[in-house]
Amino acid sequence: MVKIYSHPRSGTHFLMELVASNFYFDKNLETNNRIFGHWSRLRNLEDMVKNGALFGSHSFALRRHRFLPIKKIYIYRDGRDVAFSMWNSKFYDKAWGDITFSEYIRKDIDWFSTPTFKSSSKRTILQHWEDHVVGWLKTNDRFILKLRYEEVLADQEKTVKQIAEFLKRPIPSKIKAVNKLVGLAPNKGKIHKWKDHLTEADHEYITNVIPNGIKWFWNHPKTQRT
Repeated sequence: MVKIYSHPRSGTHFLMELVASNFYFDKNLETNNRIFGHWSRLRNLEDMVKNGALFGSHSFALRRHRFLPIKKIYIYRDGRDVAFSMWNSKFYDKAWGDITFSEYIRKDIDWFSTPTFKSSSKRTILQHWEDHVVGWLKTNDRFILKLRYEEVLADQEKTVKQIAEFLKRPIPSKIKAVNKLVGLAPNKGKIHKWKDHLTEADHEYITNVIPNGIKWFWNHPKTQRT
């Protein structure tokens, strides 16, 4: 069974739902209850995790990911939307109080890979995201399919066909799109939700702190404001 990997808040459950609906619709993929959120304000799930069996992890790319002959899909998203979703979902230390998004992107996060477990990262959310995405994208492995969240959202049919080819399975006769919010504490699943929360100074800061990472943005500010 394929496993899905991602940085937190990158469309993981959306992709899991798309994959399950089109390729594993006859299987029960639920997993046991678990906790989620930031370690300082963990929340308990009351229900089983839908499609949880498809989840690989939020781990950074590791050597074992390259050598285990298990098919994996890595989904990545514009880092500004990832950061906004983390902030909007309050996946940060409750001791920080009601900080603004602008303040949030400048603070060093206190977790690594997943906010559920405390760790000294010594990097901002955007630096963490950049390291995560670059690590996975530079991993050359025929067992890894790399997908952009924005492209999946824009053309689910094309994505299903890509996945079918990757898994060497027939294209579903009737492709099922995901038209509802899914996942753990889902936000609106929109693109560029960060726009109304960043100033010109913020954009300049982001460009300086991750100069190599902005190429993975979806129409980043230096080329187009949408």
